[in-house]
Amino acid sequence: MYSTKEDFLKRVSEDDLNSLTDKEDDNLEEAINTADSIIDGYLSNIFSELPLDDTPKIITQISIDIALYNLHSRLQYKDIPDHISKKYEGSIKLLEKIASGEIKISIEDEPKQGKIIISSSPRREYR
Repeated sequence: MYSTKEDFLKRVSEDDLNSLTDKEDDNLEEAINTADSIIDGYLSNIFSELPLDDTPKIITQISIDIALYNLHSRLQYKDIPDHISKKYEGSIKLLEKIASGEIKISIEDEPKQGKIIISSSPRREYR
C-alpha cells in the first residue's frame, strides 16, 4: 500500500478518521486499495514493476488524497467537502502529468546508505 493509517493520522484527526471509516480499518484499507489501483493505472505507463516497493512521498500524498475522497464519497457522496474534492482533482491531474512524462518521479533501486570513510597517514618507519 502506498499509504498507511499512520500517514492518514498525520493529516486528519483520529476522530475524523473514525467517523469516515466507522472505526473499521477494513474500510480504510478498501479506500487505500482503490486509490492505489487508480495510481497504478497511471504509473503503468512508466513503471514495469507495480506496486512500487519504495514509495515516493508524492505518491503517498496522492494515495491519501484519493482515499480520503473515496471515504467521503462512501458516506456523503452528494456532499463531499470542497477541499477534499479539490485535492482529489489535483491528485488526478498530477497523476496525468506523471503518466505523460511532464512530471518525473524517480525510484531508487537501492536506498542510499551512509558511508564512513577512514583514512590515515602512511606508516612511518624509524631506525
